[in-house]
Amino acid sequence: GARANIPFGAGWNEELEVNGGGMFNGDHTAIGVFSHTYYKNQGWAAGVLAGYSWVDPGGNSSGLGTVGVEGIVFLPSASVLGKVAWNGGGSGDFGMSNFWNVGVEGRYYFEPNTKLTGAIDYYSTDPNAWQFTAALEHRWSGTPFSAFVSASYLTADNNSNWGLLVAARWAFDQPGSTLQSHDYEIPFAASPAFHL
Repeated sequence: GARANIPFGAGWNEELEVNGGGMFNGDHTAIGVFSHTYYKNQGWAAGVLAGYSWVDPGGNSSGLGTVGVEGIVFLPSASVLGKVAWNGGGSGDFGMSNFWNVGVEGRYYFEPNTKLTGAIDYYSTDPNAWQFTAALEHRWSGTPFSAFVSASYLTADNNSNWGLLVAARWAFDQPGSTLQSHDYEIPFAASPAFHL
């Protein structure tokens, strides 16, 4: 996945995001492209989210459009993010025709280069679903490189699924940037399971 921020000036920004992933057992793959248009100052940011996702592209594909609002509050050693989004136009598995997603995410920085993240997402699919995600990330000081581990648990009715992601990140930002300053510059992500 990748994200980039384009500042317009006067506090306005455009954040572009593309992400994708697949399960080791080959059951499902997904690709998504998203736009975050928002206003930001030192204490908070808020704006609109729009995007489109494909589940199992190239095979029995199901497309899904997303529109919503999102916001984040920046604290000295933490940040809290919330979003409400409507998803529609999809078909196929998981009852993904029309549903709402409400999510909240908290980020705590032990120090500027070490972050613990927790997220809860609700999906009004049929049946309703909940996703719980936790992630730990560390960026090596003075470098653009970090490593992270993310675990997600998804439950719907009597069915559940979990995933584990272990990965590294290369940030193309200003020299001397920290993990916390990077998150301030690019605060939003549409896919909490990947924690880009």
